[in-house]
Amino acid sequence: MMTDTNTHPMSTMKTLRTLACLLLIMHAAAARTACTILAVNRTDVPVHLSLFVVNGDIEETRPYGVLMPGDSCTLVDDFREDWFAWHALFGNEERTDIQYQEADAEQYRFEPAQGTRPLAHPRRRGPSTRTYTPVFLNRADSVYVLEFDEVSTCRGRCINGEGTEYAFGEYFRCKAWKDGRPSGTGQLLSADTLFVGAWRDGLMHGKFTITAPDGYREEGRYDGGVREGEFTVTLPNKDRLHYHFRNGVLHGRQVVVIERQDGYGRERRELWYADGLEVKAPPRDAKRGMYRASPIAR
Repeated sequence: MMTDTNTHPMSTMKTLRTLACLLLIMHAAAARTACTILAVNRTDVPVHLSLFVVNGDIEETRPYGVLMPGDSCTLVDDFREDWFAWHALFGNEERTDIQYQEADAEQYRFEPAQGTRPLAHPRRRGPSTRTYTPVFLNRADSVYVLEFDEVSTCRGRCINGEGTEYAFGEYFRCKAWKDGRPSGTGQLLSADTLFVGAWRDGLMHGKFTITAPDGYREEGRYDGGVREGEFTVTLPNKDRLHYHFRNGVLHGRQVVVIERQDGYGRERRELWYADGLEVKAPPRDAKRGMYRASPIAR
């Protein structure tokens, strides 16, 4: 007796329906729970907040909305994606912000805005300095809250990247921060004194110009945070001081051009130092029996 190998049409339909149900169950299990994204501002200044969200095939960078001090609001309701990104700008005088600070921050830079609602992806590179902070949600999350408890002292990226740090009544702008310390060229304004030069691992390292509004000016080189070599200082009264440092202390001939005590013109004086201590006479060259050449040009 021969067996019919053809499958009955009804049996095939049942199998297809079973597979479809299994796929729907698996898809439902894999889909994330609807999530509500909230924001709370506990600071004493307004917070300007922008979001980057993905809804299906649409990528949207939303314009900045204002969250006043002490307020809270719902940013996105019924959000079903796995991640979003945000950027906060504070309404203080310095316009500080919060940006993504990790080592891969360059991957999260947005392209320049196209009007008020730019289309961009946080993993695309671009010349914009806005760096959005990515948030990856757990599938079980039903509520996610962005909390702002204190005002940032940084504008840009002051841990790894380029930014300006505002703290203690001064600002510190540097083109390269590394592990929270300046490690590149920059400017430091402390009170009314401006330092322009380069830093390495948080220490002044390289040629510097230091100026103040009253006419004070200093030029010289720092090595690991200490003065090294020739320095020129101009005082507010136009006195000129030509110093020479070794390992951070005065060493060798120092030349000062200062106003005469009688008030008529200026006089030039020479002072000699050895490892930070003033000496009465200049050191002699034991072999030649004469004064060593000055390390400072007249």
